[in-house]
Amino acid sequence: MSGHAFDSMIQDLLGSGTPAGWAAKLLLAVTIVAGSFLLARLLRLGFKRLRKRYGPGARPIYVVEQIGGYIIVFVGLIAGVSVLGIDVTSRLSLGGR
Repeated sequence: MSGHAFDSMIQDLLGSGTPAGWAAKLLLAVTIVAGSFLLARLLRLGFKRLRKRYGPGARPIYVVEQIGGYIIVFVGLIAGVSVLGIDVTSRLSLGGR
């Protein structure tokens, strides 16, 4: 990202709305990201209890636990950034330039 494009993006974000609006967007974004971390933690705790029940043969459960946690956090981060008004969909597409 060039310096001019970055400056333009920051100006678009800060130039629209009031400080109270910015604070509300930021609070919502932080809440979404924190909620995704909490949800991922709860998922991992639930799967950990399930793994203890099955013993050494529970490797597939561990894989699902880890991948599920990462997906939840990733989606939460994307949603949080999107709330701030930053378009990340073009960067997420395959080969998006």
